[in-house]
Amino acid sequence: MDVIFDAVGPSSAGAGGADPTSPVTWSHTCTGSNLVLFVGISVGDRNGNQFTVTGVTYNGVALTNITSKGSGPDSTNGYATLWYLVNPATGANTVSVSFTRSNPEIRDAIECGSVSFSGVDQTTPYQNTATAAGAGPPLSAPTVNVTSATGNIVLDVVANGSGITSSGQTNRWLKNVNTNTAGGNGAQSTAAGAGSVTMSYVTTNDWWGIIGVDVKAAAAGLDFTHTGAISATGT
Repeated sequence: MDVIFDAVGPSSAGAGGADPTSPVTWSHTCTGSNLVLFVGISVGDRNGNQFTVTGVTYNGVALTNITSKGSGPDSTNGYATLWYLVNPATGANTVSVSFTRSNPEIRDAIECGSVSFSGVDQTTPYQNTATAAGAGPPLSAPTVNVTSATGNIVLDVVANGSGITSSGQTNRWLKNVNTNTAGGNGAQSTAAGAGSVTMSYVTTNDWWGIIGVDVKAAAAGLDFTHTGAISATGT
């Protein structure tokens, strides 16, 4: 069984914006079986260490944080963070991203979106998490290498200080808000699995942080339906 892209929410334009109010919400529609939902978030914090994502839910069910990665040398002015939920409810449901801003600044920013896949291993939905960050001089563009395999899909989330032009892979959502922080611009992309997959973006070089994971395919012949029942679909 191969991992199959299911849907993006709310759209290719992403969600969020400048000087945001918690929570940021949008609708995501999941279909199929062996589902996993990922939510990628990019945060730009003008004052540093004041803007904290406190939780993510889908249909009222809490997602689990995979990891976060600061832009440049640390996470004080920007970071990317990735969350996931196994076996999300099918149909259209609300994604909600909650956060605190203890010292709000009008130039703060948040960019976020959701990506779901079918055909994913329900016990080990992701593996081989990789992170990278860049600062300067010399400044560079975001890139990370992820170990994967044929039949899997690699997913990333990036936070960048300057505007993001495009992805080196298949861009799922991209939102440019401002250039006042190290995370005022964010995106998520996917790529077909292989032995090693490079995820990259075209940007005006600046501080950045990126997370990549290998989304693992379910074993051939098993279909873990949304209700949790197991049925044989092959040998």
